[in-house]
Amino acid sequence: MMTQITGCPSAVEHIRQSVAYADGQWVGEVDDVRIRSVFQPIYSLVHSRMVGVEGLIRCADTQGQVIPPLEMLARADREESKAVHLDRLCRYLHLNNLRVHVPEAYWLFMNVSARTVIAGKNYGTYFAELLHCLDFPAHRVVIEILEDNIRDEQLLASAVEYYRELGCIIAIDDFGAGNSNFNRVWQISPDIVKLDRSLVVRAKTDGRTWRALPSLVEMLRESGCLVLMEGIETEQEAVIAVKSGVDMVQGYYFARPSLRAEPCRPVPEAMRHIQGQFIEATRHAAIHLGSRLKPYVESFQFVLDRLRAGYPFEASVAELMGLPLVSRSYMLDHEGVQHLESVSGQASSENGRFDILTRGAGADWSTRSYYRRAIQSPGQVQITTPYLSVADADICITLSIADTLNGQVRVVCCDLRWEEL
Repeated sequence: MMTQITGCPSAVEHIRQSVAYADGQWVGEVDDVRIRSVFQPIYSLVHSRMVGVEGLIRCADTQGQVIPPLEMLARADREESKAVHLDRLCRYLHLNNLRVHVPEAYWLFMNVSARTVIAGKNYGTYFAELLHCLDFPAHRVVIEILEDNIRDEQLLASAVEYYRELGCIIAIDDFGAGNSNFNRVWQISPDIVKLDRSLVVRAKTDGRTWRALPSLVEMLRESGCLVLMEGIETEQEAVIAVKSGVDMVQGYYFARPSLRAEPCRPVPEAMRHIQGQFIEATRHAAIHLGSRLKPYVESFQFVLDRLRAGYPFEASVAELMGLPLVSRSYMLDHEGVQHLESVSGQASSENGRFDILTRGAGADWSTRSYYRRAIQSPGQVQITTPYLSVADADICITLSIADTLNGQVRVVCCDLRWEEL
């Protein structure tokens, strides 16, 4: 049993009156509702081990009827003083129960409503004193800011700065849902961003989300944040997390919330398994793509043979344009400038909405990866990853190859409609 806290400031003492040690854990009570802590592990993918836990609450009334946490929070939210009291009580329980049941030096992630933080100033200081009373290092606390409906950026920044000055780590929760956006990331400058479960769910059925996730993660990292994907419930979702390149994961696939933060399966083996699944899926995808692209690459290489033999560009690409997934073909000079109009293929867009962008003569493509890679490796066919074509706003991949024709360097390019591959 934990030693009783004495000599603490009044705000902490006030919360302690709602807390008791029973059945091997600290529990709280608010309006005849019993509240206890559970912890869900958070794992580093590269380390294949637990690095933190998120403190969550479980609630039940006097008859043992379970009350969903969100319902409990909604009840308290109707009255400011009750919302502040419940928020403080939860933090008290999490810190004390963590010391008893998860004694190793992990991070403790805790949800904190920015609205409650702001209102809490009217009820005396609390969290700094609580950390002091428990001798708990602030750098082991990760504050997950729940932005609620706060529209005032200055108030939100003030709430964040309070915890940052204490020495806590700052996280934005549920990124990709609700109010979370890059403006908030740049405004708050969090240490960690937690991706909302809706993103991984959407990635399972939406190819664009699947393709965009790695870029989203990279953008967040370039903004100075570690990235955590929460809500991982299946092996497929775990593989998506690996593919997206996140730093940390959390969810039922790895561990359900429990008092002692116990994993569902041996963590190193689970990590090795999903890494292996990702590698195998990537290998199969590469084989499939190579098989599908083979006739296009062969026809594309034949274009270069025709150009070397002196045929005009449009005649040289005629056979290539007859393949079903070809959108267009075009040629660039040594500086990446297109002089002739593109030749359209069977898969070119016919909706007319982007006709103004389809005229390519005079366009400068020198910043595009397919041009740069071709120039760096003359005579070798280059294949891009999928991207949005500015010519018709369709997802495509581009084949490109550089060669010297009539004494001048030229880069031949061909766009293929990706979603058909």
